[in-house]
Parts: sequence; structure tokens; C-alpha cells
Amino acid sequence: MGNIGAHMEKDIDRIVSVDPDEAHLLIELIETLLDEWYIERAKRENRFARLKQVADDKEDLRKLPFPSNDSLSS
Repeated sequence: MGNIGAHMEKDIDRIVSVDPDEAHLLIELIETLLDEWYIERAKRENRFARLKQVADDKEDLRKLPFPSNDSLSS
């Protein structure tokens, strides 16, 4: 772990051992980042699009002519 992936030592043949728990944690980190960067962003965009559609539909309803009292009594 650590910075060896981004900042390799002068000795590029150096191998840093990673135990299974560390590897699992790193995989979980990658899964978390993918979830937050892509999946949650897509869900958020979808929610906002649905909210905008509801607002647009309400605006369309507001523009419809209001029924007069004569049409209500018939």
C-alpha cells in the first residue's frame, strides 16, 4: 500500500507485499469511488430530471383555461 504505486522508489524491482485484507480494502475503495462518481451521479441526475418533468407538467396544467362557473353547474 502506501505511495509506491504513484511514487515508485529508485529501485523499481522492489516488491511491497500486500496481505489479503489490504487488497480487499483497496478493492472496496475502488468500488466506493465508482459508486459515488458514476452510479450515484446517474441516480441524482435521474431524480432531478423527474423533478423537472413534474414541475413542467404542473406548469402546463397551470396554463390550461380555468373552468367558468357556468360549466361547473351543468
